[in-house]
Amino acid sequence: MFYKISDCKDWKSFPFWLRKIVVNDSISFIRKKKNILYADVDVESIELEDDFEEEIQNINLDEIFSQMPEGYKIVFNLFVFEEKKHSEISEILNISEGTSKSQLNKSKKWLTEFLKKENHVLQK
Repeated sequence: MFYKISDCKDWKSFPFWLRKIVVNDSISFIRKKKNILYADVDVESIELEDDFEEEIQNINLDEIFSQMPEGYKIVFNLFVFEEKKHSEISEILNISEGTSKSQLNKSKKWLTEFLKKENHVLQK
C-alpha cells in the first residue's frame, strides 16, 4: 500500500482502495497456501434465529474466527463479508461451486454450535 499510495487519486475512496488491496493480497496468499482442506460434502443449510440482536453485540468476532477451521473461515468471509458468489469463490480458491456451498453450510453449522457451546446465544 505504501508503494502505491500515489495511485489513490481520491482520499474519500481511500478506505475502499485499501480494502481492495488487503482482500486481493489475502486471496493471493490463500491461493499460494495449498494445505487448506476443503471437504466436498453436502450439509443441510442452517438458519440463524433473528431474535438475538442484543446478544450479538457482546460477541467477540476475533475469538470466534480465530477458532473456526481455515477452510470454513475463508469461504464464510468471502461470501458474507466480501459478498462474493459461489462461482467467484470457486474461481478464487480453485475449488468447485459445490465445495464452496458445502464449506459455507459447514461454517454456518460450526458457528451455530460454537455459539451454543460458548453459551453466547441461540440457547433453547
